[in-house]
Amino acid sequence: MSEPESDPREQKPVPAAAPAPVEEQEFDLLAFWIQYRKLIVRSLTLILVGVAIYFGYEFTKQRKLAESAQALASAKSADDLRKVTAEWAGTPAAGSALLRLGDELRRAGKYDEATKAIQEFAEKYPLHALQDRALISFGITQELAGKTDEAFATYQRVVSTFATSSAAADAQIRQARIQKAKGKMEDAQRILTALEQQHKNSLYLSEAKALSEEMKNPSGRILGGNPRPVQPEPAEAEKKPEPAKNKAPAVISAPVQTPAPAPATPPPADQQNKQEPANTPAVPPASAPAPAETPEPPVPAK
Repeated sequence: MSEPESDPREQKPVPAAAPAPVEEQEFDLLAFWIQYRKLIVRSLTLILVGVAIYFGYEFTKQRKLAESAQALASAKSADDLRKVTAEWAGTPAAGSALLRLGDELRRAGKYDEATKAIQEFAEKYPLHALQDRALISFGITQELAGKTDEAFATYQRVVSTFATSSAAADAQIRQARIQKAKGKMEDAQRILTALEQQHKNSLYLSEAKALSEEMKNPSGRILGGNPRPVQPEPAEAEKKPEPAKNKAPAVISAPVQTPAPAPATPPPADQQNKQEPANTPAVPPASAPAPAETPEPPVPAK
């Protein structure tokens, strides 16, 4: 069979023409400004206002901090500290003033008021840098008020919350003293051992070692040394003068005996009446007593 002949009227596909190259347009700054100038102006204005507000706030904040710190440094009495807490509320100086107020009230024996001041500090200034010292102050106040168990628990909060701070070492020493006062020497020694392991570079390490040695040597003999000297009573200390230092002992010399003078030889008897001893006043001879008068016998009558 023969293949069908193609229709001459059938059109052949025309190849697509290549696209014309697009010319790159350059950035027209003027056209961009004309189109977006309002948006640009608004954005720059907002940025400048924000910067001004930020620096104004920082300036005011720093000035307030400086003035509050100066007011705290000038405060001397409890009333001055209360004034700082009221006028500069919200500043770190006001928080520090509350802590100092608690200390002043504790020294005055007002333990309830001191406790309220410290608790107010903890509530109003939870992010204050002296939160650990506030708990220590709270524990001391409880301890002086006779609440040793509550104070021990407060010190434990310091150890748990601020484990790496110096306040934790201070709290552990105070816990050990409480246990020592109760006669629980093993518990106190365990606390001091933990302190020495956890705070090897602490300033409280020497105090902890001294307290540990004191508990190990109740008789006073430390590391094989002599017992601690007993302090004399005040009355005896006044009577006994202190011995002179760096002075040689005084040498007591024996009294020199001088020979007694030899007795003088009496002169001869015949010269005793002629010579009179020198510097001897003459004594007049004593006069003989007058004879007593005898009464005449009576004449007999004729």
